[in-house]
Amino acid sequence: ARPVRELRAFRRITVRPGETRSVELVLGPSDLALYRLDMRQVVEPGTFTLWAGGSSDATLSTTYRVVGDTLTLAPAPPRMR
Repeated sequence: ARPVRELRAFRRITVRPGETRSVELVLGPSDLALYRLDMRQVVEPGTFTLWAGGSSDATLSTTYRVVGDTLTLAPAPPRMR
């Protein structure tokens, strides 16, 4: 099972009271991947929630879906096959 939240990208910025800032973080397939029991690194279809904030108790979020077939990023190492 996946953890409820995982840190996948961050950028430290300073935001003064009343100020608005934009931050761009790029997430690729490996940021959504997990290792299955057969040690294949895959991205599986599903719903993901992206959280933004200053700590793990962030409250700003958006949800998105990954659709299509399971994507295998790396085959299992030879000793695991």
